[in-house]
Amino acid sequence: MRKLQLGIKALAQQNRRQKAQSQQMGTQPKLLSLKPAESSQGKLQQKVGDGLKRLSVQAEHINKLATELETAILELKALTSLVNRDLKEIQSVRGYATNLDICEFKALAVPHVAQNNSGSLILKLRQVNLSQGEGEQMLLKKLMQRRIKRKRG
Repeated sequence: MRKLQLGIKALAQQNRRQKAQSQQMGTQPKLLSLKPAESSQGKLQQKVGDGLKRLSVQAEHINKLATELETAILELKALTSLVNRDLKEIQSVRGYATNLDICEFKALAVPHVAQNNSGSLILKLRQVNLSQGEGEQMLLKKLMQRRIKRKRG
């Protein structure tokens, strides 16, 4: 994203330089055919600069949504772990010997916008780590605390 922002700044500086040059040249006579080309190029540069800003905002929005989606998936996995544990307890009390999981997780990925070395945007997939790490254990702990509070309350 940093390179995209630098590109936007470079376009803005180039646009300002061209305006300053055209103002300096204002004392000299201009050819009529050059004026429309200068203004259309300035407008085009402004349009590109605006487009780059919108691209940057949209890329950040996609990455924010991807993070939220990843969090929701991890919450689903934590909830699944709780339900599976309770289901297995019910099954053991009733004498069932099934190892049925309520939800199956395969390899997962979420979209993510990144930039390559040349500054081009790349929409790619980022893997969601479903292994029971610290984050999921913390989430499980919070869910268990809520469950205990509800039972007591």
